Amino acid sequence: MDDVEMVHSGESWKHKQPPCSRQMLPFLERNEGLISWVQPKTGNVEDQFPVIRIGGEYYTMSLRMMKAVW
Repeated sequence: MDDVEMVHSGESWKHKQPPCSRQMLPFLERNEGLISWVQPKTGNVEDQFPVIRIGGEYYTMSLRMMKAVW
């Protein structure tokens, strides 16, 4: 997180299983509140990307996870 800045902070993932497992996809469906947005410190709005917070750490999202949210 040294190279990026937080644009929008979402809720933390509260389940024991990781969101990338197929069983957890229903908890991601249409749940944009879980998504945080970051952008490179040298970037602009077009460089922003979604991440998810799990246990206080931020992780990039797989395409499957993104499709479930949006």
